[in-house]
Amino acid sequence: MHTGPAVERDGDWFGAPVNIAARVSGLAAGGEVLLTEATRAAAGAVEEVEFDERGRRPLKNVDEPVTLHAALAEGARSASGLPIDPACRMAVEPARAAGTVVHEGVEYQFCSLECAGRFAAAPERYAGRAASG
Repeated sequence: MHTGPAVERDGDWFGAPVNIAARVSGLAAGGEVLLTEATRAAAGAVEEVEFDERGRRPLKNVDEPVTLHAALAEGARSASGLPIDPACRMAVEPARAAGTVVHEGVEYQFCSLECAGRFAAAPERYAGRAASG
């Protein structure tokens, strides 16, 4: 998601914000919601949603890197009861988990090795956010 002025012409939308929104969307993994700093600021506080800053990223055809945030639903399990990866907050099918870590007696499952690495580098940042039980 990105927020900014765009131009509508014959049912199509044009402008730099549309390009940025498309690039941000392309970076999102399945089930992930990414948004720019402009959209994060415009959203303000959103009940039952956490915003996790993902850093500045260069985007194709955009002059300056853009700060991205992930919109994350609060809670340790998805609506279908699957554990939530504490790093990216995606639902993880236990049989397909890329890894499992027990930290301070709590088991965490990860959708990717990248997420497991993020957790391992800063467990205090993620521990308690999404325990799988």
